[in-house]
Amino acid sequence: MLPISDCGSSSRDSCRQDAWRGGPLNRKQAVAIGASCSKALIQRTQTENKLMALTKFGFIVTGDRFVQHQGTDKFQMKVVGVATASEGIEVAQEMVREGVQLIELCGGFSPVWAGKIIEAIDYAVPVGVVAYGPESIDSMHRLFSY
Repeated sequence: MLPISDCGSSSRDSCRQDAWRGGPLNRKQAVAIGASCSKALIQRTQTENKLMALTKFGFIVTGDRFVQHQGTDKFQMKVVGVATASEGIEVAQEMVREGVQLIELCGGFSPVWAGKIIEAIDYAVPVGVVAYGPESIDSMHRLFSY
């Protein structure tokens, strides 16, 4: 294992900062100072080389029906609006068929609907849900009451 000073920094913290800023680290040096620095180096390398495993992202929002595509040649995002949470099932299934690798649901989807969507796509891709704290319950109810 290399001493910390071999990566050009005098402490673990400054070495981590160097890694995040694009400092003078190689993989061996990053491993020598710990996992978080290694993670920073890998993330920096991915950013520099424009490499990222996630290339297709989907977001489903409750409100009004619409479809919007955004992105670049290396990253695509599809945002779909649905009038009711139940419509999210079909949209999520379509996203999976289209090769979407990760689906995020807006806060208008309850945990119950998130579970139904996850089951409907047979756990094919990760599904996340935007969450709001208990202080937001009343205002969220007003926004999403049908």
